[in-house]
Amino acid sequence: MPPTGNPVFRLLLVDDEPTLLDVGKYFLEKSGVFSVTVVDNAEDALFLLREQHFDAIVSDYQMSRMDGISLLQYLREMDSQTPFIILTGRGREEVVIDALNSGADFYIQKGGSPAALFAELSRKIEYAIQRKQAEAALWRSTEIFRTLVEQSYEGIIIVDYNGRILFANPRASAIIESDPGIDTNDNINALDFIIPPAERERAVSALAGVRNENEPYYLQYRIKTLRGNELVVECIGNEIEFGTRPAVLLSIRDITGQIEAETAIKESEKRLRAIFKHTPVSLILVSLEDGVFVDVNDMFEESFGYSRDEVIGKTVEEPGLLVADEKWDAFYSKLREERVVRGMELRFRKKSGEIGICRISSNFITIENRPCILSSVEDITDITDITNTRASDSG
Repeated sequence: MPPTGNPVFRLLLVDDEPTLLDVGKYFLEKSGVFSVTVVDNAEDALFLLREQHFDAIVSDYQMSRMDGISLLQYLREMDSQTPFIILTGRGREEVVIDALNSGADFYIQKGGSPAALFAELSRKIEYAIQRKQAEAALWRSTEIFRTLVEQSYEGIIIVDYNGRILFANPRASAIIESDPGIDTNDNINALDFIIPPAERERAVSALAGVRNENEPYYLQYRIKTLRGNELVVECIGNEIEFGTRPAVLLSIRDITGQIEAETAIKESEKRLRAIFKHTPVSLILVSLEDGVFVDVNDMFEESFGYSRDEVIGKTVEEPGLLVADEKWDAFYSKLREERVVRGMELRFRKKSGEIGICRISSNFITIENRPCILSSVEDITDITDITNTRASDSG
């Protein structure tokens, strides 16, 4: 690591030899990487460690009262994971073994050129610190992932390629109604929940696709929970590595409510279409944006002589339905201003050319996010003729 304007790492150097402390501080701080604090005994080191943060500790093995190994063991018992390097004399293999077994990151034998000794020490300190930082970052990311998985609203299951459950988060356990949760030691197979059994072949093929071609898959199927309830779930599968073996991560969502709602909407739409189609009054649905026919019902076809195919997609003027009349201007003006017209009498032309009087009521509605005008049209020609005849006779 190149020198910078300010030291990067704070280092605690512990040794009961004042000369080594002075020389060590000089060589280690020379690179600009370390800020070195020195103490000549383990007790003072412990005091400083309670009050300050250090990125690494370098300690001599052999010191009075508390040696370096005892200091290391005490810190590890206190759950400190600060990188720790032991300095030891030559020919002390038992010390090296003891140090490593106690949790030391490295050991370095004293002796030789101070410049060479502290150059090696510097490299190992940097490596130990960076390794510890990487481990901490990995632990943090693992904790974040674990938290996200455990608190996810979606069920997350990891299975092997035979479908055996290797892991399940709380939401997945809730979906299949496993209380207190799925025990992965019970050899539970995710495929066994799918109903009917014949449907399991789709899931088996999907797992094979992930394994052989690394293709993610999306499926919907019905499952029966451990309590016997039937649900509809959607499942997305992707290949991952779980531990040291390949596996499949399944993201599962209970869409039973959504499916039921969609089914209810479809049934409602079906009923409304039937009502529209068979209502004994002519119904016309026209797009507000371009004025073209969107739909007409059976009574319209019967009353005006036009089939649906002859008018759908055409404007209301094209078939010649409208008879030029000032009343039509009043109709459109009222509809624009009030968004509804009730019982206005206007003249229409049938396909046969016959002109009749109709009573029309219209209002704005939205169909599939499309603004439209829905009109009911009642042919009152005969009633108007009778009324006019009676009025003429009485006159």
